[in-house]
Amino acid sequence: FTAISGVGYVLIGVTAVVAAWLASLQPTPERWLGVWMVELVVAGVIAVGMSARKAHAQGERMRSYA
Repeated sequence: FTAISGVGYVLIGVTAVVAAWLASLQPTPERWLGVWMVELVVAGVIAVGMSARKAHAQGERMRSYA
């Protein structure tokens, strides 16, 4: 069992490729970093969303109080 579905990993990979392309076009290091910070948030949202979707589909909870 992995926390993120395979589809989630693929989506994160696709957004990373797009971010790499966009970052390569930036004229300053600050803007390059800005692109990657946005990608960090996007990838995090995808990871949490796909994890929640997978947990729900398997009848599990996102949190464990064990």
